[in-house]
Amino acid sequence: MPRKKTQKTQVKKEKKKAKRTRKKEKWYKEKVGDGKEFVLVNSVRIYSIKQLADELLVMDESTYYYHTGQGRNDFYNWIKDVFKLGELAEEILKAKNSIEAAARVYKYIIEH
Repeated sequence: MPRKKTQKTQVKKEKKKAKRTRKKEKWYKEKVGDGKEFVLVNSVRIYSIKQLADELLVMDESTYYYHTGQGRNDFYNWIKDVFKLGELAEEILKAKNSIEAAARVYKYIIEH
C-alpha cells in the first residue's frame, strides 16, 4: 500500500510542476488590451513581451533610436508601466542597440 500512495504523491507533484511550468511559459505571451499596446514610429503595434523581443530583433536602427534617443527610452517605460517588470525594464536601459535589447529580453524570458 505505501508504494501506491508514494506513486500518487509523485504524480500530484509532477502535475503541480507541469502546471507551474505552463503558467511560467505563458506570461511573456500574454497580450495587453487595446490602448496599452506599444506603437512603433512605423505604426507596428506590439502587444506582448515576446512580440517586443521579436520586433526588436528585426527592427531597423532608426526606429530603435527614435524610441530610445534624447534621454528617453519608450521600451523601458512601457515594460515598467504596463507589465510592471522593473528588472526587465532596467535590462533594456543597458542595451546599446535593438539586437542587444532583443537578446536581453529573450534572456529574461528564459530566466523567468
